[in-house]
Amino acid sequence: MNQEIEEVLEPYWSDNAVWRFAEIGSGWNQIVIDLVVDLVAAYPNFKVVQVKEKFGGLRFYVENVTLDYSGQPLAESFFSERIREAEELSFATCDVCGAKGSSEGSQGWVMTRCKTHEGGQQGW
Repeated sequence: MNQEIEEVLEPYWSDNAVWRFAEIGSGWNQIVIDLVVDLVAAYPNFKVVQVKEKFGGLRFYVENVTLDYSGQPLAESFFSERIREAEELSFATCDVCGAKGSSEGSQGWVMTRCKTHEGGQQGW
């Protein structure tokens, strides 16, 4: 279990969350932390539905966010764009240690790993 990310995400889990833990390696912790900080700044009441690794990249799902904390329409594209940026960054970041990495296939899994960790098992 990724305790650091669990503590960061705890206040933001949706009642509709698939499960209340993140299936990601600790190498992506800073990507998720930076993403959460940005999303909280835009909309403090957002809710996370799921955080996981899929095909070697981060997947970060939130509930449909349409209003900001004052009830005004929120540019939903900000959330989508910021999440997309974080997910893209994960494809160049080792999910084990956070160093520069690239996607690779091994034993039926696609993982993003640096030279030190390539060919290893899942990082989470």
